[in-house]
Amino acid sequence: MIYFFILCIILFGVLYYDITNHKYKEKTYFYFNILLLILISGFSYRLGSDVISYMEEYETETKTISSISFDYIFNSYDRQCGWQLFLTLIKTISPSFTVLKIIHSYIINTVIGGFIYKYFKYKFIALLCYYFFLYIPFNFEVLRESLAVSCFLYATKYFLEK
Repeated sequence: MIYFFILCIILFGVLYYDITNHKYKEKTYFYFNILLLILISGFSYRLGSDVISYMEEYETETKTISSISFDYIFNSYDRQCGWQLFLTLIKTISPSFTVLKIIHSYIINTVIGGFIYKYFKYKFIALLCYYFFLYIPFNFEVLRESLAVSCFLYATKYFLEK
């Protein structure tokens, strides 16, 4: 039901801002949508097939900064060092997987939202496409890969500037 509610909010943005071309508080409404996407993803519990294994890995195998070694970051668990370091930093802040999900969701959705807002003329149609096709996989399935996509999207402005 909550996903239908979000769909209705985004569709209102499509109708009001993209189709009828109103500009009144467009940016505020856009980032309100992004905030809702962050909250839904951040506070989800055991949603997605990969998240369950990430939860177990985070609770049992992830260490804090005070107990890591070079081998742990660069040679363990068949994970890339960036992901290991990301998990280690978050585990040092809090042992709760919910904190990891909130931070991950914030990074993913703000970068994608900022990219859409900056590079698309019809922002809410682009947000609707993101919601339909990429929101579920990026926030509930492929957590590591979605961070890589976010890094790429963030670096796009530097690529365009050459």
